[in-house]
Amino acid sequence: DPKDRAIRVVALNAIPQLEEGDEVYARVEEVKSAMVVANILSLAGGRRAVPGAPEGTIHISKAKEEYTESLGSEFCPGDVVLARVLQSRPTIKLSTAHPSLGVVSARCQVCHALLGMGGKELVCPRCGHRERRKVARRPAGARAPDAGPRD
Repeated sequence: DPKDRAIRVVALNAIPQLEEGDEVYARVEEVKSAMVVANILSLAGGRRAVPGAPEGTIHISKAKEEYTESLGSEFCPGDVVLARVLQSRPTIKLSTAHPSLGVVSARCQVCHALLGMGGKELVCPRCGHRERRKVARRPAGARAPDAGPRD
């Protein structure tokens, strides 16, 4: 702007800011009796990571629409989940209650192979171990961020 002698830059790929209602990918770090602690990786439609990998929580009442007796049967550490931001300040609160939200990438708890995401009960293609998760129903072709090295 020659009048103000200032330059303004509009970022094409701006640093993501979390707002209520945003959908995010988060990695489950800890599963407690009443809540899940997860590090937020990125906005669902974004190409950049959320700076500082902020920590968010999923309360047991916000894990799924039905009654949940134990979060251990819905999530495991290392799972990548698609969640909706319910509150972004002062702490980040997440929800996976909607059917389109939940686990999008998981590894076998026995051999660490990537589990096929087909239904509520997942079967390991390597060792045959069966596991249960709150799996997200997502459109065909949708892909989660990489959950780690491939086997």
